[in-house]
Amino acid sequence: MTKIERKFAVIIASVLILSAGISIAISLGYTSMKELEEKLIVTICPDRTPSGVEPLTLNLSAKVINAKGKVSYKWDFGNGETSTEKEVTVTYDEPGEYECTLVVTDESGRKGEDHIKVIVKENRPPIVILTINKKTIDRKLSWIGLLSKIPILNVIFRCALPGDRQKYLDRIEKRKGPWAWGESGIVVTAQINDPEGDKIVSYEWKVQTADKLLKSGGGTVLPVHNLTGNETVKIPALYAWIAGRHIVTLTVKDSAGNTVTASTDFMVSESKLETYITLLGIYALYLPNILKIIEWLGHIGWTMIIPDYLKEKWYIGLCELYSNIEKGENIWSHVPKNVRDIILKGLSTIPSALGIPFEPPVDKAELSISDVQSFNFSTYVNPCGLVTENVTLERTFNITNIDTNLTAYEILLSLDKPYSEEKGLPSELEKDGVTVRIKVNSFTRNLFYQGTYTEWEDGMKIDRLSPGDTVECKLIISLKKGTTLEKGIYNCSLYAYQNKTLPHGELVDVIPFEVIV
Repeated sequence: MTKIERKFAVIIASVLILSAGISIAISLGYTSMKELEEKLIVTICPDRTPSGVEPLTLNLSAKVINAKGKVSYKWDFGNGETSTEKEVTVTYDEPGEYECTLVVTDESGRKGEDHIKVIVKENRPPIVILTINKKTIDRKLSWIGLLSKIPILNVIFRCALPGDRQKYLDRIEKRKGPWAWGESGIVVTAQINDPEGDKIVSYEWKVQTADKLLKSGGGTVLPVHNLTGNETVKIPALYAWIAGRHIVTLTVKDSAGNTVTASTDFMVSESKLETYITLLGIYALYLPNILKIIEWLGHIGWTMIIPDYLKEKWYIGLCELYSNIEKGENIWSHVPKNVRDIILKGLSTIPSALGIPFEPPVDKAELSISDVQSFNFSTYVNPCGLVTENVTLERTFNITNIDTNLTAYEILLSLDKPYSEEKGLPSELEKDGVTVRIKVNSFTRNLFYQGTYTEWEDGMKIDRLSPGDTVECKLIISLKKGTTLEKGIYNCSLYAYQNKTLPHGELVDVIPFEVIV
């Protein structure tokens, strides 16, 4: 190769190398410019919907697209907390709305960000309703009660005042425990519903006297006793002995830390024998009257010896006799009215003088009762008959005395038909999870609760309804979540009986209502 050819070859090689370098530089520059022009895409990925009740915990992760090289993260959760991790866990302890922000920066300096709104709702406390099976009881007869009735002994043994007697009860409890005298028969049940579905983690039951108890020599004492139980507690007889009003309280706490307290009360009266001893002392001191002693003895015999079925049979027979004499029916149709009036006066006073309670029957007043609208629970019961949530419906109806002359006395409302075996609910609705109550004015009474009817004598009582007067009543039916019922339409009956009238089932007014399941 000549010298000229070698120079030409070098020139050509140099041009080729330079062209390749320029091409590579252009290609790299274009690639870099393209990468700089592409956006950094950032997405916040929560593990759940970013809303709920306090405390709300979220697991958040960052999803980044188009990042180059090392990536840095900057979280601002909106509650004063920050983080620089890719995956984070944050807890919002207070209710409110928060904006969670994530800013991501890659190695080339590009930035991208994303935002999500976090809604935290207030965690509400549980709702607690207490029901009690007995509002009044007679306390058990005990030696403490008997001693307190004897003037000399109650001074010697220092048991004249309630605070002194409580001292003896405390000693008995210390030696033998709270169940030393057995059960009082009082059962308190709690219906608890937590709006957020939180678990109830603690139950704190207490029972105490409503007022402080006086002690001999001055001073007072307020006995407070802890009870053991969750949704149901029984009251020991030892805690339900001091006469007067007692208060039962329940404080519950849920898993979120919310606490709520509910209370109910009951009344304790002296035992019948203690009352009789007191009356006997009064009679002996102030009323040395043979008729009073006879009345007292008759009352003891009536209340403590004669069985209930004989009392009812006697009362019905006496009412029938009184009605026949008053109206001059059967054999009394031939007896002159003035003679019958004398006999009626004797029937009205002699039983009471003998200590036997009797009130002459009165004529039944005519009542007008408005219709009760249907209770439609069909939307709360699934096709299998399962109640899907706790639900309560109430219907209002009016009772009006449309009689122009007669007053209706002691109107008793119940699902237990007086002087009959009939009940107001069909067997399909006689479930533990079904509760039927009635409310008149501000007073509410259970008519059917935990599978048991309230006896008609203990039903809702309206003392009197004069001609033209109207009373508004509310019939309330509750279904407990989880109760199983047969789907259908059920015809039910509420009974209204004027207790001062003759004890006849045919005198009972029937108030129909319909339950749809």
